[in-house]
Amino acid sequence: MVEELPGSLGPGNVVFIELEQENVTEVFTGFGELRVPAEKVARGAVRELQRYRKAGVAVGEHLADQLLLPLALAGSGSFTTLPLSGHSTTQMELIPRFLDVRFAVEARDGGGVLVGVRGEDPATVADS
Repeated sequence: MVEELPGSLGPGNVVFIELEQENVTEVFTGFGELRVPAEKVARGAVRELQRYRKAGVAVGEHLADQLLLPLALAGSGSFTTLPLSGHSTTQMELIPRFLDVRFAVEARDGGGVLVGVRGEDPATVADS
């Protein structure tokens, strides 16, 4: 679906690609910049979609960083995603300072990673 807005609402362009799947909806976005053709903005968003699809992972890198805290609060679980963003790696270093959990990241075929968390036995944590 294409929705055009009057020019008075802004000089740029944006493209949203929504990929609706059984258990998750991923959104890929491209924002226009001065002197960047709309076609180039769209191609960038399409490349991100293709990267996600090729990796065959459950969630994209931006949703992954939002899942880390709920997973840590649950104390266990895992998901597959694209290689982690700087935001995700920072959260994976910060969260264990507040919760007794440890994260593990394992490379997967296709360019994705498996991210897992497990709660720590308080007695074990105290000994380390």
